[in-house]
Amino acid sequence: MKIAATLSYRLTQGRSAAMPCAVGRERSAMAKRGQRVVSVPWDKLHEPQYADLVSRLLVRLHPDAEVMDGSGGDGGRDVQLRIAERLIIFELKSFTGRLSTRSPARRRQVEKSLAAAAKLKPTEWYLVVPINHNPDELQWFDNLRSKYRFVRKWRGLTWLNTQLDAHPDLVRGALNDINDELLDAIRAHRAERDTLAGGVPDLVARAEALARRANEVSPDYRLETAYRDEGTEITVIAKDPNAAKRAPITFSGTLEFATDTPEGNSVYERVRDAMDYGGAFKVSGDVAGPFTLVAPPELGISRTSRTSRLWVATVPDKLNPPVRATLTVLSAAGLPQQSLEVVFAERLDGQRGFTVHGSDVTGLLDIKVRVDTVTRAGLMTLAPTGAAPGTPAASLPALRFIAAVRPPHLLRLVFQLEEIDPIDCAATEQMADDHLLEVTALVEQLGIIQDHTRSMFAVPRTLTRHEAGLIEQSARLIAGEHVAVASGRVKLTFTPSRPGPLPSSMADEFRVAYAQEHTVVRLGSRELDLGPSITYINRCSLVSAEDIVGQQVPESGLTVQLELPTGEHVYRKLGALQVSDEIMSG
Repeated sequence: MKIAATLSYRLTQGRSAAMPCAVGRERSAMAKRGQRVVSVPWDKLHEPQYADLVSRLLVRLHPDAEVMDGSGGDGGRDVQLRIAERLIIFELKSFTGRLSTRSPARRRQVEKSLAAAAKLKPTEWYLVVPINHNPDELQWFDNLRSKYRFVRKWRGLTWLNTQLDAHPDLVRGALNDINDELLDAIRAHRAERDTLAGGVPDLVARAEALARRANEVSPDYRLETAYRDEGTEITVIAKDPNAAKRAPITFSGTLEFATDTPEGNSVYERVRDAMDYGGAFKVSGDVAGPFTLVAPPELGISRTSRTSRLWVATVPDKLNPPVRATLTVLSAAGLPQQSLEVVFAERLDGQRGFTVHGSDVTGLLDIKVRVDTVTRAGLMTLAPTGAAPGTPAASLPALRFIAAVRPPHLLRLVFQLEEIDPIDCAATEQMADDHLLEVTALVEQLGIIQDHTRSMFAVPRTLTRHEAGLIEQSARLIAGEHVAVASGRVKLTFTPSRPGPLPSSMADEFRVAYAQEHTVVRLGSRELDLGPSITYINRCSLVSAEDIVGQQVPESGLTVQLELPTGEHVYRKLGALQVSDEIMSG
């Protein structure tokens, strides 16, 4: 069985797409040197051309600016900018020549627009017109300032030319000068690509020159290039938030999936999931039919053709500010067990819903949440990020949380945004990680040791089994336990307080206890002092007692082997040795 899926995508604000076209970035070298790049014949521009050119310039200068559609009346504002409690209005007039008393109709137009704008109570108002005022015109404008306190400046011919010198792509777009410029860039590339006598500096200089020229091809999109083994990748990126509305880029086509095979069904599910909730997929030419790409003509990329492979990815929207939420593990009875603060930093949009991606505040847990906006249902995916852990105190909240994610527990995600409903899902066996339980217990114990020794450091990325055993023993000692540290046969050196033979009482079973002022634990290159401790054996006997009992003990001490009965151990506890200790009784 075959299932056909129709793809139709539109390049929208903040999105980018890989396209086979020219490349560029930065403004032209001539603009950098302060020279005029393209002269604007203001007297030849019709009103719509002038309004379009200057509106684009203002949006380039103020990305949050809004262009008003004046077909039904613009209310005295061609372009407006709203910032907090401020309203800034730009009035665009395409007049050339003069705005003097000899042209009263022009002045009445400006005054009429200004009176309409006053009803909106703006904080600032600017007149943008390609005329440098003379004294008479300046006096008229000053009178407007006296009447309306929000009137600010006359943005004239010099101001317009200066601003447009920095944005020659806007001028070329308005003058339809694009095709010649692209052809010039191609010819320059062909002429220069094989003559790099200066080596790398020549390559850099020529690549930058070509990039600058190509980036002036479109007034709406900038182009970035990347050279890969499989070919050249060109990325088309909107220059301002309104570019995709003015000049959309769309592509559409059909994919056919053989869902009667496991492989074909798997590809279909992957593509459908990415289209519904945002994501990425790759398919071969066997699946992808002819695709039609429609773009602004100046880019030269519109076409219908087959492809050997197709890669589609949703470009994530950065969430600014990030969206915060609380993730809680609940018992089967609905009681909280562990909770974690989560920050979502990006969002992928699809046709049926969206996916948000983030992590916990420690950066140890990766969290993806897929939300179906039709059914309001959500699906969560949790995974360790692989990031290096911090100190135990910083890492434990996330580790305890992950360790608690196992059946029959439930997960609940509550967003701080009221428009997103809480998401509940059951913890699965796939989420459970028994190894993580051991890791969490080990980090808990390391935290106890660090608190006791007042030595703070990050959790080591690797630990030997011996070091893990030392951490467990040390935490138990700090907790006040008597910890078994050895069994079987052990060596012990007796150092007498005064010269004399080894006492005859040691020919039979006896008890031993000795004190240490410092109990040092070595973890890698670190030495941690747990403080004074007592080591003792309740029952032991000398190996080859008949040969050594009664021997004179030298001042340097006598090393002997002790045999411990089955089930008996060498024990240690923290603290100073006291005569009244139970281990000394009898």
